[in-house]
Amino acid sequence: MNFLQDNKLGAQTNDDSSAEVRKEWADLESSSAWKLPVDIYETEDSIIIISLLAGVDAKDLSITLHNDIITIKGSVVQDGISEDSDCLYQECVWGDFSRSVVLPCQVQTNNVQASFKRHILTVVLTKQAESDTTNIKVAVDDTE
Repeated sequence: MNFLQDNKLGAQTNDDSSAEVRKEWADLESSSAWKLPVDIYETEDSIIIISLLAGVDAKDLSITLHNDIITIKGSVVQDGISEDSDCLYQECVWGDFSRSVVLPCQVQTNNVQASFKRHILTVVLTKQAESDTTNIKVAVDDTE
């Protein structure tokens, strides 16, 4: 699990097109959006992401997968508090959130399952089968 713990926002991926996504992350991370806490597990066949989302409505959730980066976005709306009340103590986090994670391996983009039950989000990503190693013979050109 060290891969996921050590993998920071600026980690490198194999795809240069991730630069735009990484810039978006940096913008989100520096904004007022709070960082969604997640637990990530790896099994032989899948990567599992679990997050507790108290106060989040499923319609306010968005999950995207871009290459080896999964992003979960949403919003927690504070209901029932009048605007003229004074806050005496606040520990709850309200507003927009976003979390992007670089996955430790390639996953099947057409085989992702997400469920939201009792305010717990579970995303199961099926790992892509390892490709077989192929030896490539190098042709030598002696015509020079």
